[in-house]
Amino acid sequence: MRKSFYLIIAIISFFSAIPAVSQNTSIECMYEYRFVADTTAVKMLECGTIIDGDSTKIGNDHFILRCGGNVSLFYSYDRMVRDSVRAANKQAGKRDISGYKGKSGSGLKVYKDFENNTITLFDGIFMDWFKVVESSPLFEWNICDEWKELNGYKVRKATCDFRGRKYEAWYATDIPVSDGPWKFCGLPGLIFEVYDLHCQYYYCLTGIKQKEATVDYPDIKTIEVTMKKFNSTKRRYLENPAMYTSNTYAGPVSFVDKDGKPIDPETLKKKMSFDFQEIKF
Repeated sequence: MRKSFYLIIAIISFFSAIPAVSQNTSIECMYEYRFVADTTAVKMLECGTIIDGDSTKIGNDHFILRCGGNVSLFYSYDRMVRDSVRAANKQAGKRDISGYKGKSGSGLKVYKDFENNTITLFDGIFMDWFKVVESSPLFEWNICDEWKELNGYKVRKATCDFRGRKYEAWYATDIPVSDGPWKFCGLPGLIFEVYDLHCQYYYCLTGIKQKEATVDYPDIKTIEVTMKKFNSTKRRYLENPAMYTSNTYAGPVSFVDKDGKPIDPETLKKKMSFDFQEIKF
């Protein structure tokens, strides 16, 4: 008998929305997301567990996927909670940043419009928001005759190559929603688990419930770029934030630590020790 599993969560919108493009969905899913932040320091198994190295080099976040209609939205639950706490503190006249002890979460949002066959990615770099609008990708899934059980559901294996990575996914035909975490979609059932074969990016469904919820197109002032341009811009920022900010905002930028003490910009320079999820375009 299929088991039911639920994760009760408080949904508080953390962005303004444009009511004219609101649409309803019927399912709300919670995913755990793990990624290797330093491929030289740690290795991860397909199931998201560590087999060798420094566990602090494994990034972790929790995402919500609202899906089941003509549109869906994938966004960070951890970021939503943080922003909600800050907003409440601000309204109460409290200093909201220093007092928050929870996870910051990712600014990433992925909006899928199945009717118009587009995917829009939103993400932030320093003080700016960027937007990437693309046609829905053709994942060209290969359906395999291999099954297992996840959270009480029988799920089937599928594989694909996408932008420089090979993936394995496990989807439930009992939930006929052709959607999943991040940009993944196109299978005849909801994706429960998906990971790249280098085991650097991992998504796993941890909760699902029926919920009639509104999905709004994020109303964020953005800079529209290609995915390739976004990745190159983010790389420049991560490897040399001082140079990036001074070039972007027309002047030198001072950096301080949490105690307000100056930080030497040279100490912030570093070589990225991981690859972005999308490598080839």
